[in-house]
Parts: sequence; structure tokens; C-alpha cells
Amino acid sequence: MLSRQAMQYEFENEFENEYEGEFENEFENEYKGEFENEFENEFENEYEYEQEAFLGKLRTLARNLAPILKRVAPVAARIAGTAIAGSQFEYEYESEFENEYEFESEYESEYETVPQITAIAKALASMASQAQNEAEAEAFAGAATAAALPIKSASMRHVSPHLVKGSAALTRTLRKSSSTRHLVKVLPTILAKVRKLLESKVARGETLTPAIAARAMAHAIKKVLGNPMKAASALSQSKGHYPSSRAASRRKKQPAF
Repeated sequence: MLSRQAMQYEFENEFENEYEGEFENEFENEYKGEFENEFENEFENEYEYEQEAFLGKLRTLARNLAPILKRVAPVAARIAGTAIAGSQFEYEYESEFENEYEFESEYESEYETVPQITAIAKALASMASQAQNEAEAEAFAGAATAAALPIKSASMRHVSPHLVKGSAALTRTLRKSSSTRHLVKVLPTILAKVRKLLESKVARGETLTPAIAARAMAHAIKKVLGNPMKAASALSQSKGHYPSSRAASRRKKQPAF
């Protein structure tokens, strides 16, 4: 006859063996992935909503900029090009760079393939737009140009001082009116495009000249300031408003259970 202690032990083991892992597996299977999917969907929806909200604000800003940009873009391109190359600047020949952007979309700046614009260049361009006088503004613009266009070849070293003059002229032009002063903040985006254009020529073995640099600058100005959506996106990036990266990073931070 089993003692009370032995019977109790046997009883406990019987039910422990019979149901061991049963409820654990039942609930594990029932809820496996449920919370995971729930939060994945939640973050996915947040990501999509933020993207739509961002694009809505971008379109509104682009509509407001359009009348201003239509007037200022060609003038700014000509002034900057002339400052770089003087009488050698031939505005009508800047179309040599057109095929570089053949496959660009309206929202190209969201998926930009040009070298990353440095935070220093953005900060300097912002300071140039807010400077109290022209000498200070042009100094900040020159520093932004140096940050955005690192010298990696003898050709770039040759045209770099000329590009600084072009940036200063562009900054001076945009600061003449209160309605265009804030557009100085897109200078790093323009310079990033200039960098891509010039580096592609160097890669093909071409020697850079002030005339080529002038045409590259004029082309980049037309591509950014001549397109309201791109100008609006560049302004948004200059303020750090770039929700696609922020939302994407939050999607990865899902709660662990």
C-alpha cells in the first residue's frame, strides 16, 4: 500500500506528464506570430501614413514654389555659370549633361544616387541663408562648397576655386529677395549633382575646365530649382524632415515578447 506521500507524488507526476507542454504548445501555436504580425502591420501602416503625409506637404510646398522657381532658375543658372567661367560659359551647351539624368523620376530626390550630402554642408548652407550680411553669407557658401565637393583629383583641384565663386554668386542671387532667400538651403543638393557630373567626366578620362564646371553647375541648378518637387524635397531634407528613413527605423524597433 502506497503511503500518502508516495500517492501524492505519483498523482502530481501523472498530470505533469499528461499535460506537460500541452497548454504551453497550445498557446504558443495559437498566438505564435499574432503579436508579431499585429505590430508589423501597425508599423507598416504608420510608415505608409507618414509617407503619404510627407508627400502631401511636399506637393503643397512645390505648388507654392513653382511661380518663384520659374523666374529664378534660369537667371540663377546663368549668373552662377558666368561667375565660374566668365565669357567661356556657353549656356546653350549645358545640355551635354542631359543624358546623365535620363531616367530621373519626379521624386528622384527620395532615391538619390548622388554622393551623400554631408550634414556640415547642410548646416553651412542654412547659415548662409540666415547670415546678416553678404560677405558672411558668401563665406558660408564657400565652406559648404568645400564640404560638398571633396578634392579627389587634379582636375577637381583646378576647378574647385571656380566652383566656390559660382556658389557665392548663386547665394548672392538667391538672397536678393526674401521670397528666395530660403532657397540657399538647397545649395548642397545642387553641389551633390555637380559632383556626380564632374566625377563621371573624370572617370571617363576627361580633364575638367572652368567651362565644363560652369555648365555642370548651370545644369544642376536647372535640375533642382527648375523642378518644384525636387526643390521642395531638397528644402525638406535641409530641415531634416525625411520621414522615409525615420519611419523605416521605427519599423525595426518592434516590441519583443
